[in-house]
Amino acid sequence: MSRSRVRYRKNWKLACCERGVAQIDGVDFTPEMLTQAGMRKVYRRLQEASVENAGLPGAAYDLLIMSLADEHLARLEPTYLEASRLSSDNAKFVVVSMHPFTFLTGMPTHFNDQQGRPKAIETHIHVFSDHFAAATTGGWRLLEAIEGLIDDRWLEVKPKWKPFRGTPVNYGYVWAREL
Repeated sequence: MSRSRVRYRKNWKLACCERGVAQIDGVDFTPEMLTQAGMRKVYRRLQEASVENAGLPGAAYDLLIMSLADEHLARLEPTYLEASRLSSDNAKFVVVSMHPFTFLTGMPTHFNDQQGRPKAIETHIHVFSDHFAAATTGGWRLLEAIEGLIDDRWLEVKPKWKPFRGTPVNYGYVWAREL
């Protein structure tokens, strides 16, 4: 990841495979997202579960990635504790999501239903200090924190965001297991 900005990459799972990650397991609490994930054909296992209680074997993962999920969680501590339970001794935990500022500007988390109409999803605001407190409680140490800004590349994809140029849009945290 670039230090100057986080670029959301839809094919990050494929990138993991290209870099030698042998097996990828995934969880989501919506069957629709699991169906979409299954189409990529990169997962060993997909199951309906929460990141707070994934139902996967403990101490089994060297790399954990949570993408675009924290804003759906009322509390962060259970997720960081679950990541700690799942992680091997030298694991890394990467958290990538939309910046809280994005939601504070009035842009809700949403999806389009089968008719193409936008539907808002309940959003919880978590600032960095919330993540830091939850992560350290879970035994994680921060290795890297980066934030992305809305720039020309974002505006190519989302031209309606022009009034927000230069504002925070996403972030990435890399945590290491503190033993």
